Amino acid sequence: MQKHSSPWPVLLIYLVCALATLTLWRQAQVNIPTGDEPHYMVMANGLARHGALEQTIPYQDAKQPGQPERFGLPPTDDHSIAGPHGRFNLHNLGLPLLLALPFTLGGILGAKLFMILCGAGVVLCAWKISGLFSGEAGARRLAVLASCVAAPLVPAASQVYPDILGGLLALTGLYWFLTTQQRRSAAAELALAVAVVYLPWLQIKFGPACALLVLGVAAKIHRESGDRRRVARLLAVAAASCVALAAYNLYAFGKMSGPYQDNAVEVSRTSLMVLMGLHFDQNQGFLLQNPINLLGLLGVGWLYRANRPFLLLWAAVFATLIGPNSLHPAWYGGWSFTGRFGWPAAVVFTVPTLYALLELSRRRHALFLALAWLSVALQAYFFFCYAVDKVDMFNHAWETPLASYSMYYGRLHAWLPALYNGDWAFGYRPNYAWLAMVLLLLAAGFARGARWRWIGAAALGAGVIVAAGMAPGQRASAIVLTAASLPGQTGHVDGAARTAQPGAELPGMLNFGPYLPLPSGTYRVTLRYRSAAPANELVSLFDVYDTAAGRSLLVRGLNGTEDAVQEVTLPFALAPWQGGERLEFRNNWAGKRPFTLYEIRITPG
Repeated sequence: MQKHSSPWPVLLIYLVCALATLTLWRQAQVNIPTGDEPHYMVMANGLARHGALEQTIPYQDAKQPGQPERFGLPPTDDHSIAGPHGRFNLHNLGLPLLLALPFTLGGILGAKLFMILCGAGVVLCAWKISGLFSGEAGARRLAVLASCVAAPLVPAASQVYPDILGGLLALTGLYWFLTTQQRRSAAAELALAVAVVYLPWLQIKFGPACALLVLGVAAKIHRESGDRRRVARLLAVAAASCVALAAYNLYAFGKMSGPYQDNAVEVSRTSLMVLMGLHFDQNQGFLLQNPINLLGLLGVGWLYRANRPFLLLWAAVFATLIGPNSLHPAWYGGWSFTGRFGWPAAVVFTVPTLYALLELSRRRHALFLALAWLSVALQAYFFFCYAVDKVDMFNHAWETPLASYSMYYGRLHAWLPALYNGDWAFGYRPNYAWLAMVLLLLAAGFARGARWRWIGAAALGAGVIVAAGMAPGQRASAIVLTAASLPGQTGHVDGAARTAQPGAELPGMLNFGPYLPLPSGTYRVTLRYRSAAPANELVSLFDVYDTAAGRSLLVRGLNGTEDAVQEVTLPFALAPWQGGERLEFRNNWAGKRPFTLYEIRITPG
């Protein structure tokens, strides 16, 4: 490392970007605490003000008049569950322990500023790791800037979730593995050990990554120095942490594994889709949130040849961070920021990306400069999208039209992977094209011989992507809304349908919603329904309602079907100035005859 190298220029850029994003969001009152975030702060407040792990008093306090706004907590929301000794929060204890002081001092803003500092820790740790790969300060700064001061870290930095912090602690453990030969005081090694063993306190699913790092570091210390005292100290800290966490879970929930149920993991076709999506979906995937990570795919193989033991440990840690999140039935993290379940793995993936960038700087400096600065420019555009233009950062529903799905890529969406709807994701050709490109780049990094091999692999992958994106029938798909999935003011759910019976139920909206953000264009809406009324009698008034303009784009009466299941298809259109507005597809039941709605299909074209 050069004598006068410093991470401060990159840290300053990161802090400016993260703080500007938070400030702009707060001014516009967007991306305020939601989902699980308020509950982490309720736990933190309970620890700081009441010294309470049991959640009855903290939630009572948070629901006092004027208090829910302090936490961003919906008045009736409560994430505590009954255990042997009272009610305990189903969220893990690690993050609230760290948030207790920041939240007490600054409320929601204090908690978010603390999380931004955790993101700064990612930048600093990446800088330290880059010093092990290169001694050239300028190249290191540009590599860290391109790989870290970017999505997902910058928009994720202020979110009150344990994911970024978990990635930071795993990255710290990997750095420790790389530097076990350095002389450190016992206190410094104790701090590193505490950081690594804190992982399962954040989320129990980080436990395998913690175990891999502890065993890997211990084995390396023993192999290098034979210092059994250092190994014993590390293992003792890990054992003490494990016993303490198990004791808390046993006390609070009656089992050492915590509040998790048997259905907390699901192995299915959808989980496979999510696993791929966390890698390269155009919204969820860290490879497309920051495309310089595609170079990191090559870096995996290059790093394997340079330091095989480290790469094997890195790969195992990466797999344990991303694999369990793909199996969680709250696909992609439920109601939270897009890509959240991939954040820990994305932080850890900075290692091969940094190595590839710095290796490229050594081999082809001009190409390194071009790719790195192009990445910085792209991230500046992304920054405009999420911080200034305030694109919707939350997970998009499965019924979102493909043309409205992409957060950053606009009209390029047809050439990019889309892995959010299991009904058609496995038949969508760009997904296979990108899977092929990812595997080609990964394999090219391991290949020996011609230096142009990886360029050829990338070119082949790009060609396949272009062909897939231009294939007919790949840019649009029907949106199928089962009636039972739609809200209503009258009638009742009948299997997958909604049914209304005269006399038993009042006239009114059998269904409304789901507030779809359709792009401009022409569409066909098909309703599948049944009614015992004759074919000349009106049973329901259907309309397509533009919620922004407050008017109907289409109004049509639905007549009886003489108790046969029938379909009716109706055209409607959205003008360019109407595209993106949220639409309802509503049935106003007259209340005189039985009416059963099975599904509504919206098809472009």
